[in-house]
Amino acid sequence: ASLSLSHNDGAHSPSSASLNGNGTAAPTGQVSVNKLSLGFPAQALGSRSASQTLSVSNSGSAPMQLSSIAINGAHAGDFAIDNSLSDCNTSSSMAVGASCTLGLSFAPTVSSGTRSAALQISAGSSSATVSLSGSAAPAAQPAVSWSPGSLDFGTVPLGSSASRNLSLSNSGSSTLTVKALSVSPATYTLSHNCPGSLAAGAGCSLSIRYSPDRSSSSSGVLTLQSNAATSPDTLALSGAGIAAVGQLGWQPSAGLSYPDTAVGSASASQIATLGNSGSASVLIQQIQLAG
Repeated sequence: ASLSLSHNDGAHSPSSASLNGNGTAAPTGQVSVNKLSLGFPAQALGSRSASQTLSVSNSGSAPMQLSSIAINGAHAGDFAIDNSLSDCNTSSSMAVGASCTLGLSFAPTVSSGTRSAALQISAGSSSATVSLSGSAAPAAQPAVSWSPGSLDFGTVPLGSSASRNLSLSNSGSSTLTVKALSVSPATYTLSHNCPGSLAAGAGCSLSIRYSPDRSSSSSGVLTLQSNAATSPDTLALSGAGIAAVGQLGWQPSAGLSYPDTAVGSASASQIATLGNSGSASVLIQQIQLAG
């Protein structure tokens, strides 16, 4: 551009001067963040992740005031600002070079799938966007495991009993609450060392005794009441009562063999043992030699 001046000096009028200059932008604030994305680990439905933080700063040339801090996107409701870790606000000015902190957490509203949203931070015409992502996982659950999976006591004589051992374990991913353990019918009895709760991977021991009251087959059941989704969990019991019978037998079973012995003399004595290998007492009424 130029400036022209007319005057009464005819020899030099008009006088002119060139005008030059460079324009510069007005000082403004600039929103900057130290992270462009936050990724959260898999989280179960109904639970909330540990919070993560990011820093928001004014990297411009003039003070600024944040005008908006918002979470937007398809799954915005799964992410939240943690006020206990945040000191950014929209009510005060940020000096050049100043910064503040935002904390965010993730709590999925579904039981599976990838979730995403965006954190938008604005100050007038300046803004910054942080991508948010996380994945939903099934909720941790306890699971009941028996070993062995059933108990067979075989045949047991009336008036006696038989015991079998087994273990209960939590094969799930959260604590198993043992509410009640019981057996039925009354011919089966239970003893155990199981506590009120079993951590994931923990177990305990149980022992069941079968005492038949009749000569027949008997089915029973061990029942566990717990906080597992499969509760009540059961284990099958089986056995059979048989009538008690005595069984006599000699040892040695082949009998006694004596060497040739002269008339009027006696051989050396030998011992035979009578035993009862049965399941009931035997009343011995008579023992005699025959042959």
